[in-house]
Amino acid sequence: MSRSPSSVGSPQLLPGEGHAGVAIPAGTYAVVMNGSQRPGQLRPVIRVPAGYTGNGFAVNTGLRDNGTVEPNARGLSFWGVQGVYTNPCTAGKYPTDPGPSVADLAQALASQPLRAGTDPAPVNVAGYAGLFIKTSVPARIDLTMCKDGYFDSWTSTNGGGRFEQGPGEKDRLWILNIHGTGGRATGLPYRLVIDGWHMPEATPREINQITRMVKTLTFQAPS
Repeated sequence: MSRSPSSVGSPQLLPGEGHAGVAIPAGTYAVVMNGSQRPGQLRPVIRVPAGYTGNGFAVNTGLRDNGTVEPNARGLSFWGVQGVYTNPCTAGKYPTDPGPSVADLAQALASQPLRAGTDPAPVNVAGYAGLFIKTSVPARIDLTMCKDGYFDSWTSTNGGGRFEQGPGEKDRLWILNIHGTGGRATGLPYRLVIDGWHMPEATPREINQITRMVKTLTFQAPS
C-alpha cells in the first residue's frame, strides 16, 4: 500500500550539505539523500525539533566540530546504499553488492559481522512498505584498531559511505521501497535507508525524538 506524495508546498532544504554541520532552528525540512539523485525522485521531508544541526542528508546532535562524540549523541540520516561491507572493522574488509531489493539489503545488513542485527521485520513508513532492523557496534571495541580507524557499514550510491560514531552505538534502520503514486506526482522508484542512531547514554526521551521525526516523514513530489 502507498499513498500520494505530500503536497505541503516547498519546505526549506536542509542546510549543511558537504559541511560538518549547520545549526538549524526547529522546523520542516526537505532532505537530500546521501546517494545518487535522479530527476523526478521523491524527496524526504521531516519535522526537526530544536537542538539539531543539519548536514544536508542528516540531522544530528552531540557531534562536535573537534571530532568528539557526546555520550548521548544521536541523529537521523537518509541513504541510497550501494554496497555492504563484508566486515566493518577488519583489514580485509570491502563492500559487496547486496542485491537490488529491499529484502536483499535488509538481510545483508542484519547478517553483517559484529553488528548483532535483528531479523528483518515488515514496516510501513509514510505509506511506503519496507523492512526494519536493529544493529549495533560492540560496546568493547577499539575503533582505532579497525582498518583506517573506521567501523564501516556501507557505501552509498554516489561513492560516499557510512561509518559508525563509536563503541556501543545503536542503529535502527528503516529500509523502504519509495515509488510515487497518483496524478502527476509519479516520482521514479528508489530504495531508501533511514538510519536512526544513538550513543549508549541517550535517554529514552532523547531516543524518542528520533522516532518522532521518522513518524513525521512525508515525501515532496518532484517539480
